[in-house]
Amino acid sequence: MRAEVLGLRPGQNLQALADAGGMAIIDHRLKTEQVAGGTAIHVAATGGTIAAEVPVRNAVLDPLSNTYVLDGETPGDKSLRFVADPDPAAHGATAQGTAGDLPGLLALGAPADSIPLGADLRIDDCIVCIPGQSPLYFTFAVRPVGSGVVNGTGQAVTHDWWEAVEKDAGAPVPMAVGERFRGREFTSFASFECALWRAVTEEGLLISQLDEINRKRLANGYAPYARKSDWLGERHEFEIRYARAAVYGTDSYNLDRISIHKPTAAQGLRPVTQPFAPWLSLELQGSLDLVTTQAHSVSGNRTWTPLVPPGREALGPTALPPGPSIPAVLPGTPLAPARPQIEILPGENIEDINANIPGFGAGTELPSPGLVFALEPAKPLETGDYIDIRRRSINDDMDADHIVSRKALELFIDNNYLEIDVRLKKSFLEQAPSIVIPSSVHRRFSETYGGRNTKAKQKKDAADLRAAVDSNMDALKSGLLEYGFTDQEVERTRHQLHELHQAKGWYK
Repeated sequence: MRAEVLGLRPGQNLQALADAGGMAIIDHRLKTEQVAGGTAIHVAATGGTIAAEVPVRNAVLDPLSNTYVLDGETPGDKSLRFVADPDPAAHGATAQGTAGDLPGLLALGAPADSIPLGADLRIDDCIVCIPGQSPLYFTFAVRPVGSGVVNGTGQAVTHDWWEAVEKDAGAPVPMAVGERFRGREFTSFASFECALWRAVTEEGLLISQLDEINRKRLANGYAPYARKSDWLGERHEFEIRYARAAVYGTDSYNLDRISIHKPTAAQGLRPVTQPFAPWLSLELQGSLDLVTTQAHSVSGNRTWTPLVPPGREALGPTALPPGPSIPAVLPGTPLAPARPQIEILPGENIEDINANIPGFGAGTELPSPGLVFALEPAKPLETGDYIDIRRRSINDDMDADHIVSRKALELFIDNNYLEIDVRLKKSFLEQAPSIVIPSSVHRRFSETYGGRNTKAKQKKDAADLRAAVDSNMDALKSGLLEYGFTDQEVERTRHQLHELHQAKGWYK
């Protein structure tokens, strides 16, 4: 329809607004809604919950097809094509006609109603300027919540990017991650978040800041687990949160307005998509049914379809003839049933016989959670082979840390054993001396965590493994003391690491 019908505010030059890509202010906007039997068109007054600004665009003449074309600015926008009309005045009466003059359009004479609480307030409309014609107003059905195109740049991050999730502001989306799928279109928040987590795994600097379990979750598109102290009810994972204005808007996936938070954080908004309340109330739906019935009655096109088609009772399966009966006693001599031979495969390992079943403590009369570990859980400051203590340290906020670092030991092997078999070298690295330390101490104080294990550091440690053990323990000592361990416990662990290296022949 013509734009002026909806009440343009005086003093607005629509052509100038279209040239500048601006917005016009109008008194009413049209909202479409799917209802039983068709589409309802609502005339909504602007102001309050309904914004008054409507984009104004120019339709450009395509000389090849002799049509005016309006292309969408984003992949989600509609593209319009208008036939060039040599005599626009010939259709002026139709543009100014009433609803009754348009076939298939039924107008309700019902009083105005307020917008229901929880209704979808999104409106996809625009005003189009066509040379030689009055500006036209168009409205379209809105896309599902969560549809949008990724835009924005994200932020440049450093090696301590993941530590920002502990703050209220959360961790920003890294710029390197945003470059991988900027411009892609998504139809739901879940698919966008899955792609975002997988993009993090493709950045070595970012993924190195997470533990092994969370790395596997990210590779499968799942959010990483938060610490147990940061859980909130059933929410145990880190969350991607959005700015409030972006959840139901057209700019849902702006990387500059998205951040990563722990469940207990107060900032940001989770996109909870719920069914919207219908604009058309029950009273208005009844009025619409009445008008529809009257219109069909006048036109004589009313067709009634019975709920139960005639002859339906004759349909259905046909009874099969009875089959032969099976005798109660089978002929022959009864045989003793063959009982199974119990055998354990593979053979039992003497170290795995005493399984440990974590429960809720003695005397609590509470059932076991059902989680079974075949080995004794690793203890803080325990030393041993890396492959052994790593598999016994599960979901306990502890890390198995190579002392010296795996890279330094690998460089030491390459420098001193030139002809070593690759599989044998891998076995040496898996059985390298290691220590169980709290994850927080590992991240904050270790000399070789993440990006701190530089090539120069690896070369220095490989040149003198004994000095490397002392250097690593000196760096961890302040963090371990701060965590609550005593000086005697730390020094005893240092002595055990030296003994383990000597027993394996790494130095004398």
